Amino acid sequence: MQAHVGYNTAKTAMTVNDQELAFMMSGLALEKVNILTESDDRMALYPADAKAWIKGVKPELEDIHQKSGKATNHL
Repeated sequence: MQAHVGYNTAKTAMTVNDQELAFMMSGLALEKVNILTESDDRMALYPADAKAWIKGVKPELEDIHQKSGKATNHL
């Protein structure tokens, strides 16, 4: 749930150029996504579509985090 909310908030924040919020929320979402994807066992009981979504948003979250981090001088 936190990955989903963080991802959508970060994506929305980028569209309105709120780089600070995008950085903070993409960081939260990435933390959760990284935990879930570090081992196949973490999502063993997840439905296939949930696994695909989590793996699919990871590159976009990394991109948002990098861009917003550079824009806010956090990275």
